[in-house]
Amino acid sequence: MEHNQVLALTHKEDGTADLVINKILEKGGRCVRFNTEDYPEKVKITMFLDGSKFDGCIKFNNDTLNFKDIATVWYRRPHNPSVTSISDSVAKNWVEEESLYALRCLWTLLEDKFWVNSLLSCEKIQFNKWHQMIIANKVGLSTPLSILANCHKDIVRLCRNVKGDLALKVIKNVAVNYDNKTLLLHTKRVSQVEIEKTSPKAFEFSPIFLQKYIDKKLELRITVIRDKVFACEIHSQDNEKTLEDWRKHVFLKDELPHNPCELPAEIESMCVLLVRKLGLYFGAIDMILTPDDKYVFLEVNPNGQWGWIEELTKMPISSAMADLLMSKQKCPVS
Repeated sequence: MEHNQVLALTHKEDGTADLVINKILEKGGRCVRFNTEDYPEKVKITMFLDGSKFDGCIKFNNDTLNFKDIATVWYRRPHNPSVTSISDSVAKNWVEEESLYALRCLWTLLEDKFWVNSLLSCEKIQFNKWHQMIIANKVGLSTPLSILANCHKDIVRLCRNVKGDLALKVIKNVAVNYDNKTLLLHTKRVSQVEIEKTSPKAFEFSPIFLQKYIDKKLELRITVIRDKVFACEIHSQDNEKTLEDWRKHVFLKDELPHNPCELPAEIESMCVLLVRKLGLYFGAIDMILTPDDKYVFLEVNPNGQWGWIEELTKMPISSAMADLLMSKQKCPVS
């Protein structure tokens, strides 16, 4: 293998990774896919360290990838290691945890490679909407008034500063497994009266995340790849089932219109700057366009999905991502 390999870290069910890997191969590049749940049973990793010198390789069936041949690491959507051949739950959990930390050692050894995105940046901002909103404000974007608390009295007091309804959101886990079923905790519009009438005990055992509810003309998924911007209108207000959370459309048979669009130059520049300030080369940004045509930032996902947007809009997102991964060119990201 030559010293220009892209190592794609993801999982078996990631169809979006297929789009990019195929583009890399079409463009004459080289890419090795590492479905991390295959480690340690199906993938073998050897690391050797002597002082400051290290070497090693990753073995996939009949192929071997030497560390020195890796130019770029695409931190797409890796899963935790999985062991299926051990029946004892204690031993299974121990091996899987040891394997997870072995992978973390590997990521450290590869940190001098070109990462999209870096593990450090992903861990800092993943699900940390508060940090994201602070940086978004600094680059000039508008954000909703937000509250995060587990004290009913404080929540009621702070909500009185908000005119109108609020959006009740989760911080991280939209999907929750309960009684062998998956419950989806989508954004819910709530009134101040509902909050005040809710028993204080309901607020004591978990932090409650609330934002001022923003009226929508439409919603936007904005995919930023270094300095390229792919903006897509999501007409969530055309379907009463997606008025409060367009993500419900994934589970609907109803059509939800998606259209490619151009952002105002100022908003586009702010999106590029935001992604850079967050230490990223790629970011999937969610925004609202209000009825009076104001843009409101909600969040950015450093590992966000976009495959369905490319499918519906034909925007060349996977091609742009392939170009970035093949460039091997680090640049200042903050």
